[in-house]
Amino acid sequence: MSQLKINLGIDLSSKPDGYWTAENIRAEALAFSQEEGDLLHPLLKKKGRSDLATAITGKYPGGMTQLKIDLGLQLNRRDNYWNPERIE
Repeated sequence: MSQLKINLGIDLSSKPDGYWTAENIRAEALAFSQEEGDLLHPLLKKKGRSDLATAITGKYPGGMTQLKIDLGLQLNRRDNYWNPERIE
């Protein structure tokens, strides 16, 4: 698919199919948080990383909250807002 995109002159900035594994999400999120000082959906989008924000939400088990826990990053008050008790 990538070669076809190259041949057609289509932007290759998107990641290839299968790229967004938990390991790749963790690596990119860690690099982003070290560079930007935080890992928040609005900040990801502002910095042009909607791809990573979408991957975190849709493909990382536990989403942003679990990712921050796995990376040892500080949780924000809003990270824990939607829990099972609040949903009920």
